[in-house]
Amino acid sequence: MKIILENIDSCIFEVYSDKPEELSLKSVNQVHGNIVLDCKSKLLEADGLICLCGKCILAIRTADCLPIAIIGKDGHALIHAGWRGLENNILKNSEIEKINPTHFFIGPHISCKSYEVSEEFLEYFDRDKFEIADGKYHFSMEKEAKQQILEIYPKALIKCSNACTFLDHRYNSYRRNKTEQRNWNILRKG
Repeated sequence: MKIILENIDSCIFEVYSDKPEELSLKSVNQVHGNIVLDCKSKLLEADGLICLCGKCILAIRTADCLPIAIIGKDGHALIHAGWRGLENNILKNSEIEKINPTHFFIGPHISCKSYEVSEEFLEYFDRDKFEIADGKYHFSMEKEAKQQILEIYPKALIKCSNACTFLDHRYNSYRRNKTEQRNWNILRKG
């Protein structure tokens, strides 16, 4: 089932609740790190792909992490960014620079109010990325990603889906019910 469709500059971002079999996709085995590969790479383990030829349909699987679509003057990229990827600066990966990014779209992910973390987690990010509710800490991956994007690409245009995978049952969410199913985030030229 297709859930969301977003036009970003010259590309289309879609989310499917299951793998769309009708599409020829380029994807990777995700490792919750900061590796980004060219879609023509023979390596399989990474958390992002770039396409310089403009013809590839990129796919990233997420449950609660951020899918980040990046459109540039010279190509497009799709990134899986969980807290580990953000902490390890996946958005600063030199492969992303190759497409000369101009537009970013942050797709459905767990919202701050639904992402409870331990007090020990506070050591990884600046305090302004956290909210406290009922004495519990909640982390905003979206706020952290936006800050990192603007530090690297200050003129970038950033849009967000505002959909929470935990609260919206159309999306797969590991935190909600420990599902092994993932959301298939797809990026292609429009």
